[in-house]
Amino acid sequence: MAAMGVSFMTPFESGWAKPDEVVPRKIVVGALLSLTGEWSSLGLASQAALQIAVDDLNAEFREAGLPTVVELRVEDTKLDPVLAEQAFLKLTRRYNVSVVIGPQSSSEVRAIKPLADRLGVLVVSQGSTASSLAFADDAIFRFCPADVEEGQAVAGLMAVDKITTVVPFWRADPGNDGLHNSTKSAFAALGGTFTEGVRYAESETSFTDEVLAIAGQVRAASVPGATVAVYLASFDEGIAILELARNYPELAGVKWYSGDGLTQSVALLASPTAAAFAAAVRFTAPTVGLDPAAASISQPLSDKIQAKVGFVPDAFALAAYDATIVAVLSRQEVPVQRGTKSRVKSLWPTFVRNANRYWGATGATTLNAAGDRKVGNYDFFTVVDAAGGLSWQFTGAFVNGQVIE
Repeated sequence: MAAMGVSFMTPFESGWAKPDEVVPRKIVVGALLSLTGEWSSLGLASQAALQIAVDDLNAEFREAGLPTVVELRVEDTKLDPVLAEQAFLKLTRRYNVSVVIGPQSSSEVRAIKPLADRLGVLVVSQGSTASSLAFADDAIFRFCPADVEEGQAVAGLMAVDKITTVVPFWRADPGNDGLHNSTKSAFAALGGTFTEGVRYAESETSFTDEVLAIAGQVRAASVPGATVAVYLASFDEGIAILELARNYPELAGVKWYSGDGLTQSVALLASPTAAAFAAAVRFTAPTVGLDPAAASISQPLSDKIQAKVGFVPDAFALAAYDATIVAVLSRQEVPVQRGTKSRVKSLWPTFVRNANRYWGATGATTLNAAGDRKVGNYDFFTVVDAAGGLSWQFTGAFVNGQVIE
């Protein structure tokens, strides 16, 4: 199949569905994305990536003479676990969906996991990283590495930057808890120290007291011989935090790092005060690194997505494209009947087998024993004030356990 220049088998080559196994069918792909809530930049880019994937698949099925049509059903979760659960039930009950791409966050994945496991529905998240959700033999698969790998990447960068003490500021949800814990553990292994920091509720909207507390911890940690930084693990609410932080000299005088929830955030750049502060503190965030060997695939796809949404997508959005291709071809290989859980669950090993030999926009999508992406390389992006204005720029990478600047 040649969609977007992707090199993978047609549905009846080398173990994909054989011609005599193919019957006329419609495959409905469900998607749980945040289109109007927190982290909507990833949701919008993922929606564009999924539509491109569906169009590519339909074109290839027609070219191959296969009587299969793929349809996309997208539900806006607003990054809300309750809405995600409701939308999941809608997709499975109304549209008989057996494949779901998303949701983006670990809180949403945790909310739908019991339902997905019970119904046998294949769920492939492009953005959930919580290691607390890494289970073998369940319905949840993730086309991004878990937080342990990201923690090692960010901690490695902090060490290269000669940071000795980190004041953490993080959202109390499974994904950001995991990022905090993994980064703290990795940084400690490198000889660094995390302070107590501030953990705030998912529902928090006013951060005045929390930012004041962080400023106090930065001031207390700034002793002779120490090089202090702030680590922020958040979604779009982090923008409000940056807008407040600019009022504190202590916070403006140290470097800031982030979890992946704000990486290449368009919303952050849209706030003049937050963006200016981020540039001043060299605000740096990680995203899953794209394999340079896949550039001939990833770049055209990225250009197509950008033409639809108006901004450059990150690797998580490209992973949504790859996830859709692998999931649909696996679904084509395993016909599923309504109400037959065992038949639906048979998608799981088929999906794993196909993911482990697929090469696409994000390179190899090999999964580990928990069904999460095995490769853990990362790219770093930093907000900078360049001649063209405030923007995210690539500033380094973490490859095979080493920081490359």
